[in-house]
Amino acid sequence: TRHDVADRARWEARERGLAEEVAALREALDQKLAEQAECGVSVARCDAAIEAVEVRLAASAGAAELRSKLDALEQAGALSAAIAAALQESKARHEATASTFAAKQKERAAWVGAAAAAVHEAESEVERRQGAQRGAARLVSASSSLALHRSREREQCGRILDALADCRAAQRRHGDAVVQGEAEAGRLQLEVKGLQDQRARLELEVKLASSSRKFAEAAELSAELKALCVKLDGDEDVALQQQVLEQVETEKASLAAESAREAALQRELQQEQRSLDRRRFDLLLEHLEAVRAVLPEAEAAQAELLSAELEQSEAARHELMRRWAWDTRGRQKRPAGEEKEGEGEAAAKAAAATQKESKKARERASDEDRDASSRPAG
Repeated sequence: TRHDVADRARWEARERGLAEEVAALREALDQKLAEQAECGVSVARCDAAIEAVEVRLAASAGAAELRSKLDALEQAGALSAAIAAALQESKARHEATASTFAAKQKERAAWVGAAAAAVHEAESEVERRQGAQRGAARLVSASSSLALHRSREREQCGRILDALADCRAAQRRHGDAVVQGEAEAGRLQLEVKGLQDQRARLELEVKLASSSRKFAEAAELSAELKALCVKLDGDEDVALQQQVLEQVETEKASLAAESAREAALQRELQQEQRSLDRRRFDLLLEHLEAVRAVLPEAEAAQAELLSAELEQSEAARHELMRRWAWDTRGRQKRPAGEEKEGEGEAAAKAAAATQKESKKARERASDEDRDASSRPAG
């Protein structure tokens, strides 16, 4: 294109130079014509003078001188005729040159017009290709932004998810400790209750032996009862049971603290996920617009892939709208009684438009494949 523009400028400069030469030749022709007219006037004046001289000198003795002057006059006439012939020849050459120049100028004008049309067409093609490149760059940027956002989302939510996993593991540990402590406390309580039941039975047997005057058996039972009371009073099971119950309460308090921490982490995770999903929603909108911009100019295989990407992005956008109760632009929906009537219709129209574009792209891809398959192999 730059070569064509430079060539056009060179031809325009050549055309201006030839136009100046034509103007100069025309000016010279006009001067020669004026000189020819003056020569004709001079010839007529000379003829008149000759006739007057011939009349005056007809009877004089200067006939020889007159003949010499007549010869000179004839030579001057011949010279004037030669000059007129040369002038006519120059005029013919000039007219031929002017005619050739006009034809070349017309041909050059047609060539310049064709070159200008070619330049305009090339500029239009360059602009179209640049637009396609800008659309492709926009699509690549939107896709890379989505991929980067997904990696950042995993990184930012991973910390909270790890903390939640640690919190739940701690809850399981504290819950197991509570269950084990309560089981141990129940076992110790059963042992103490068994000893207390045994003491009550021995006391009853001592009373029965005393009332039956079985003093030896009563003394033996009393000794056994006394040993059992000493064991109950100094038994470590009661203190151990109290210690176990205190540990159980401590574990229950830790379990409640971990539950509260888990709820706080869940709230933090929800807020972080909402913020990340809002950013992702904007990136999905940009990606959808970029795909719709390049889809009409895409080839068959590319159009099919772009249609698949379009459907995936649209599905992800509708999933975020359903999850957070957003409208089609990512704004929070109003309560049911205050919703605008057109929002549902707008969402339905957007989904229908997306499906229609995808269908058109698939049909165009199938048509191109069918044409390619029907085209002869050679």
